[in-house]
Amino acid sequence: MPVSGTVLEIVLGIRGSESRVLKHKPKDIEEENMNWDQVTGNWKQVKGKAKQMWGDFTDDELDVMEGKSEELVGRLQTKYGYSKEKAQEEADRWVKSL
Repeated sequence: MPVSGTVLEIVLGIRGSESRVLKHKPKDIEEENMNWDQVTGNWKQVKGKAKQMWGDFTDDELDVMEGKSEELVGRLQTKYGYSKEKAQEEADRWVKSL
């Protein structure tokens, strides 16, 4: 089976000369991006990146957030006037960028 990055390409023979390629990402390959649990656990290391992204947050506000999704979303709504949906999208996009 040829390996392309972290995706395995599997060629299936189907009735005669037809074939189909399935792309499958093995479960044992870790995602490169952080998730919210990792952000919370590594908040001291990533809060500087939050400060770069949203410069209006004070250090005290960032300390109170402690990497919690709900805290960040609520403060994005309050400080930047985002809707709850926009704040959640912004927070999730940021986490995926880490």
